[in-house]
Amino acid sequence: MLRFILVLGVLFVLGVKSSGAAGFILPDTSTRVNLSLVGSLVEPKGLCRIVVADQRAYALDCSMGNMYIIGISELNAPVLLGPPFSTDFGRGVDLDVSESKVYMVQGTHHGPLLVVNVSNPQVPTKESVRGHSGQAKGVVIVDTLAFVATGYTGLQIINLALSPEVLWWDGRTGAPGLTSWDVAVQGSFAYLAADEDGIIIVDVTKPAKPQIVDSCDMPGEARQIVIEAGYAYVTAYWGRDLQILSLENPTKPVFVSHFRAEESGAINRVDVSGDLVFCAGARGVSVLYIADRSDPNLVGRYNTDGECSDVAVHDDNVLVVGEFGLIVLKVSF
Repeated sequence: MLRFILVLGVLFVLGVKSSGAAGFILPDTSTRVNLSLVGSLVEPKGLCRIVVADQRAYALDCSMGNMYIIGISELNAPVLLGPPFSTDFGRGVDLDVSESKVYMVQGTHHGPLLVVNVSNPQVPTKESVRGHSGQAKGVVIVDTLAFVATGYTGLQIINLALSPEVLWWDGRTGAPGLTSWDVAVQGSFAYLAADEDGIIIVDVTKPAKPQIVDSCDMPGEARQIVIEAGYAYVTAYWGRDLQILSLENPTKPVFVSHFRAEESGAINRVDVSGDLVFCAGARGVSVLYIADRSDPNLVGRYNTDGECSDVAVHDDNVLVVGEFGLIVLKVSF
């Protein structure tokens, strides 16, 4: 059984962590997707995560723990909107955005969930620090709840509306060695990318009393999970394969297909929009056509000068971060 840290919650409406784009629909299977460079930000370099909300991008430097707010109203000239916000973590691993707040986790033992008010992007301010146990790896915000993949303790659910928050944790239960790296939410279920244990499905209808309902084995070590339109897209640590699972039965994920990225090297992170999956890889960005999920096809590619760490869809563009900083690619076909 998985170990949990829980925060007593209230009834809520769950959503899905998704690309936020309307979706790319290709006219036919023979269409090629072109990615062309329209803008870049060469400093700071070494960015590892990016989330887009409205006309801003929020990027994280995983090695230093700095968060950057980038204006993208002019995509050919992305600009830093202020100085970097120091998390005081010394590192960072994931972030999510909800309304005027950014939520960050940093991956160290007992590291907090940091809440930053970004209503004034020139002067972001630390609003609160939400404690947890474990080693946070991923975070997603759904309404007033934060779902945090907490490494060897599995999952934490934090009710952000409670002050002070009410914690309940039983750290003695769980499967020894099980580690969660990422979390996505669809409907009444949370899905954990749980390393060698594959995907863990948790019923979170009652946030104060979540229940494990099943698990799904995966080849490799599951590290990222993205849910879009009833399908889960799972990447693996140091893996070239992207796994696609059907969530038609949300408690029984079914393997549909996989794609092996030979040219781009390891697939680090993905984002999904309509018929397309954008893969940030060791040697560039790959685009997969997935109208038929059982037969994903490579339809586009862009080579980068350095490793790509993350990718986010924004309107008809994709924003990519990595060793090189930030680039903006126009999608056309």
